[in-house]
Amino acid sequence: MYFNYSDNVPRDTSFAILDFYSPYLINESPTFYSVWNENIKMFQIKFYIEANSPRGVYQFYFSTIDGQVIHSYSLNTQLRIDKTNLDYQGPIFKEISKILPKKTDGLNIKHGIFGWTITIEDQINGFDYGYIVIKGQIDQSYYNISLTPETNIKSGNLYIGVYDIKLNISFPCITQDYVIDEVKLIDRTGRVAYFS
Repeated sequence: MYFNYSDNVPRDTSFAILDFYSPYLINESPTFYSVWNENIKMFQIKFYIEANSPRGVYQFYFSTIDGQVIHSYSLNTQLRIDKTNLDYQGPIFKEISKILPKKTDGLNIKHGIFGWTITIEDQINGFDYGYIVIKGQIDQSYYNISLTPETNIKSGNLYIGVYDIKLNISFPCITQDYVIDEVKLIDRTGRVAYFS
């Protein structure tokens, strides 16, 4: 973006552009700053728009040197996004099923593995990383399991992948329920899905 401002503004003055929706996003949107372009005798700001933003007029704030904030609608021209695959949502659980404990006997100690098979989907941006917190309801045991397509995927890909979340238990033990207490999943553009 190129623009003029008052002739008495020092050329080392910095202006800023901030995405209109950034206060509403979990991930902080970047702020872009101007530089003086001596060749064309104008200020310029190089900025980018997040992938898969909504179609239509792109809204942003333009911050002036004296602290005033101008909304992009007040400018003479508008920036329009014509083609997009809108995706303001983070990855989701498409399917979840239990992995029931299977007991194995080893030197008079019985071990078991239980958990969940989870299908994570983000068809547009793709799943990047996240975590799942599992808690025991009686002993308050706590398991924080990190997830990435590179390290945990059982089948599929970053757009729709199947993950096994497994925990080891030993018998005899108290009988208790384990619950998925917290989930945070982030896609490749930083969109977050959070449950707690």
